Amino acid sequence: MTNSLQLGCRIAGLALCVAVCMMPVTGCRRSSPRGATGPTAPTPEGAPPPITPAAPVAESSTIPPAAIPQNPAMAPLIKKAVERYFNELGQAPYTCQDLVQKKYLPSVPLAQNGQPLDLNLFLAHNNTK
Repeated sequence: MTNSLQLGCRIAGLALCVAVCMMPVTGCRRSSPRGATGPTAPTPEGAPPPITPAAPVAESSTIPPAAIPQNPAMAPLIKKAVERYFNELGQAPYTCQDLVQKKYLPSVPLAQNGQPLDLNLFLAHNNTK
């Protein structure tokens, strides 16, 4: 139970890290209070315009290609390999190469971009059971 909890925490931590890293930077202050529709004070000449929020990004475009296996049938096999690795060794693998070295996968799976699959991104976007 403790091993599963640790793996879940690591996966959740990676997901949070990826989500925070992928958030658009829109500034550190509001140009108007919440709910206000107009400017709160006149802006001095030469001042930058008020910051507007970024447009929402479609859900399908938020998953980087490095997190999606070329062969979608590999996704459940990779998840099972990670679980077995964690349950037997007591720690989560850092890369797909770790899974190959310990014989949990026959070879490093490729991502849609043709590069080796990024295991951390894969787990961050596939953390549901």
